[in-house]
Amino acid sequence: MGQLSPDCHSLVIDNGSRIARMFKHLSDVPLEITFKKFYRKRTLAQNRWIWGICVPAVMQWLWEDEGIRYSKEEVYAYLRIKVLKQEVKIVTIMGYDVPVIEGKRFSAMTTIEFSDSVEIIVLHYAEQDRVVPLPKPKTNNLLTDFINDD
Repeated sequence: MGQLSPDCHSLVIDNGSRIARMFKHLSDVPLEITFKKFYRKRTLAQNRWIWGICVPAVMQWLWEDEGIRYSKEEVYAYLRIKVLKQEVKIVTIMGYDVPVIEGKRFSAMTTIEFSDSVEIIVLHYAEQDRVVPLPKPKTNNLLTDFINDD
């Protein structure tokens, strides 16, 4: 990663000396360099929030409301389809109809997309007087991070 200088005439590369050592053996070889905007992927703590806090909370509410124990994978798909409004299409592969959820899995979302999705989920359940704890910054988003909350 790196940044353009304020005058846009040079590129400042993070950890440039390490990169220089890595490419030292290529000093006489023409290289092609590609630039693209950097997007942060969601973190492991965000992943733990989805699977350790959000999905289990929804599983419990569905058990209380319907008396049915759904799996984590079923609730995860429910959140993507029902709450986040991701489309489901049926694709026929070798004669079999296969459902495919269009849209990004949480693991493929950027931090901004993830934050937007969290907001949608939290608001959806707030309308039902249910509280999904928000991800906590500077924690691992494990259940123990939420135990002492009021």
